[in-house]
Amino acid sequence: MGLLSLPFIVITYLSALYLEINYSMSRVLFYAISVNVGAWMFQFVGHFMFEKKSPAVFDNLVQPLVLAPYFVLFELMFVLGYEQDLEKRVNKKGKLLRRLLEHPGKAGKKLG
Repeated sequence: MGLLSLPFIVITYLSALYLEINYSMSRVLFYAISVNVGAWMFQFVGHFMFEKKSPAVFDNLVQPLVLAPYFVLFELMFVLGYEQDLEKRVNKKGKLLRRLLEHPGKAGKKLG
């Protein structure tokens, strides 16, 4: 996945370079901090209101800051047709784990 991340890293670097050249640092920081704070607020609202669960940041700081970008990258790659067999296996296991978490008493029974 490292090489697949490279285009995103290059685009991020070029975007930062463009902003640094064309805008004042205070303006760039203002917008960067605003977008970041807004994104975190939407994440908390989404998790609490729609999923009724606390975000992963409350459990472990590594997961949202390190692993979440790779989750998004894999989702994008799956949409583009990358490793369709892997996507099927991951989705199947995810559905099974979700059902087990929602119905812990049925952990010993096959959920199908």
